Amino acid sequence: MIYANFFNHFQMNTYICSLSFYNKNIATNPEQIEAVHNIVSGCKNSKLQIPYIIFGPPGTGKTSIIVESILQLLLHDQKSRILITAGPNCACDEIALRICNTLSLGEKPRPNILARIYCCSQESRRENLNKLLLEYSNMYDWHFWPDIAILQRYRIVVCTLSCLGKLITGGLQHFTHVFLDEAAACSMSESLIGLVGGLTKQSNFIFSGDHKQLGPIIKSKRAEALGLGISLMERQLQHKCYDANEANGHYNRSIQTRLCRNFRSHPAIVKLFNELYYDNKLESMASKENTNLAAKWKGLHDPNFPILFHAVKGREQYDEDSSSFYNWNEVELVLKYVDDLLESGLGDGRKLEETDIGIISPYRSQCMSIQEDLNKHLKIQVETGSVETYRGKEKAVIIVSFVRSRCKNLGFLRNPKRLNVVLSRAKSLLILIGNDVTLSKQSDYEFVIKECKRHGNFIPAPAASKKN
Repeated sequence: MIYANFFNHFQMNTYICSLSFYNKNIATNPEQIEAVHNIVSGCKNSKLQIPYIIFGPPGTGKTSIIVESILQLLLHDQKSRILITAGPNCACDEIALRICNTLSLGEKPRPNILARIYCCSQESRRENLNKLLLEYSNMYDWHFWPDIAILQRYRIVVCTLSCLGKLITGGLQHFTHVFLDEAAACSMSESLIGLVGGLTKQSNFIFSGDHKQLGPIIKSKRAEALGLGISLMERQLQHKCYDANEANGHYNRSIQTRLCRNFRSHPAIVKLFNELYYDNKLESMASKENTNLAAKWKGLHDPNFPILFHAVKGREQYDEDSSSFYNWNEVELVLKYVDDLLESGLGDGRKLEETDIGIISPYRSQCMSIQEDLNKHLKIQVETGSVETYRGKEKAVIIVSFVRSRCKNLGFLRNPKRLNVVLSRAKSLLILIGNDVTLSKQSDYEFVIKECKRHGNFIPAPAASKKN
């Protein structure tokens, strides 16, 4: 445990300074203001002897806090050296690009400010990377491994945890601030790379994530049994100093911020995962302009509840050389919905682009089957991926294929964190496709299906197929 002796007694003296925010939206969000103030003020008095944690459910603006805090540190603490790291490249890219956009307003790239470091395995992505981000990276002409002595001059270094390991063994020195994004999705060993390599006892360490979403991917059953499936962030939150009073919501605000305002999804969509996983503590704050796109869609009986469950009594299958399932009946239905949405839109003249739609399935074989048929029959590219690949992403419309049917055991679909990710990706319309009888064996799925039925947004399977 990190500085375990301090956990039950340490209180940080929070210095609240007067800040002029780069992101003006933060100025209207009390929780975000609090987080930025606490992170920035950590350098002005006693150091954060334990990690500062930003607990952010879906769509609550975790990344905005990280970016604003870093920009403020650049301005107010000239001696700061900042490391930004995460498991996936997409999380690092998002933060780095937002910072670059602010730093480059009306200017050429500023020297020795930010270095986005990629491993050589990412060279194939070069043509698809944002041009501004390339200018701040080690791939702006071709991939090269940076000289550590030169890298030491940069105020901000951004890289994945796996890349960080190589930089540290090459001699990269410690930082005043280490930001670990998507911390709840990182394994214990991954997180320790950032700790061992980036921190001293005088450093500030900031976790950002949501431990109620999908956690680390652990393939070893023995490692899972030994507790390595629990992230370091989730372990930290189990300590008494991070406790929150369930009755009044009070918690020690000097060492953590708990975000509660969702700016992504329609209120009815938020209500689903809010009630299931967040004790009804979330508030829906997204603009109606972005979330009410499906109000006129012909597929909804209740337009104020833009979640549809379409029941299918298909048959799950798997190839001999794979343990991943697929379901052709659900593949066909997914394609019908995609074709109809792109052809007819959401009603009231609202047309959709391919990039507005996302398709999620828990099984890789199903994702591959859907993508192949989309390419073959519809000649379109709609982003199709597993639950793991959709962490942190959002789309106006999400279509989900659950695959499992007529089985006794739901397997990893029983994991509530997996369903939480699925329910929280859509902004305006969520279409769920699966065997309602099979899925209802698990209480969370049963709740979702009952809510769809209650609002009349449930399409039963054909009567002729009702054997299960």
